[in-house]
Amino acid sequence: MRESIPDQCQNCGATLHGEYCAQCGQRQRDMRRFLLALINEAFEDVFQFDSRAWRTSFSLWFKPGFLTREYFAGRRVRYVPPLRLYVITSLAFFLTLSLVNFFSDERLQAPSTTELELTTEAGASGEKIIHEVGEGAAESVDPSAAEAPSNDAYPADAADETDKDDGDFSIGEVSLPFLNEAQTQHVQAILDAQAEKAEKIFREDPQQFADVMLDLVPPIAFLLLPVFALLLKIMYIFRRMYYTEHLVLAVHNQSFLYSALLMYALLTPLLGAYSSWPEIVLGLYIPIYMLLSLKAVYQQSWLLTWFKFIILTLTYMTLLGLAMMLAAIVGFLTL
Repeated sequence: MRESIPDQCQNCGATLHGEYCAQCGQRQRDMRRFLLALINEAFEDVFQFDSRAWRTSFSLWFKPGFLTREYFAGRRVRYVPPLRLYVITSLAFFLTLSLVNFFSDERLQAPSTTELELTTEAGASGEKIIHEVGEGAAESVDPSAAEAPSNDAYPADAADETDKDDGDFSIGEVSLPFLNEAQTQHVQAILDAQAEKAEKIFREDPQQFADVMLDLVPPIAFLLLPVFALLLKIMYIFRRMYYTEHLVLAVHNQSFLYSALLMYALLTPLLGAYSSWPEIVLGLYIPIYMLLSLKAVYQQSWLLTWFKFIILTLTYMTLLGLAMMLAAIVGFLTL
């Protein structure tokens, strides 16, 4: 039985001039239908999204800057929206990173009992050899020539430093001009205790520290997106482009970066002896991709694009390094 389209949108009440509402975009369909019709509609939606996903993935990987240009040219329905693409790629990357345990046990593994025993035995043997050599040297020296060392041989400063080195872990002296001496000592004690705790955790379970750092990477990367868009705005200030245009390019490039890192995380454990190849290929392709995206979107000369690419890269890497340093401090304090 053929469906009858109502005269008004059942969602917003606007007058209909076709199957889709011109006001809210809802498709006017009667959902009280046979099961086969609902299943057919579900498959239709799935394959429609699937075609968009494949088209978007191909353009994202092999056409730098193309999705950004298409987005502002008004051809948006055929591709996955930028923000949704960013969410999908970032979630896929960090979820995969957690599942495959990319920080492998070989690199983040505490010393085993056997290794500790071998280290202890080696240390004991070394001490024994040093002791025997010392005794031999003492016998070969004329006792009358041996004199007690004078106090001048050991300055007072050196003695003080020796006394201070009592084996406790310390991060150094904290000097905060806005605190009095008692408060400064209290802060120093807290930081030393936290440093000792962090060192113990890193020695016994380095994976825990890596997990804390990994949890802080997604919000840092997300917060750096508008910062990178602002850098683009500054570098291309005479292009008379809206800030949102730079932001969409930043989102697309970040989505590509996540997808590239996702491929790296998936391929590295599978390739075995050839695991270095993804790192080499992506290490070359990623900067080339970023350069080509700037050239495609802003349409400037190669010389000017190269210059701005280098400035943007150095500035962004500096900000990323500072952000990761801050993340390390936060991770250190939250262990």
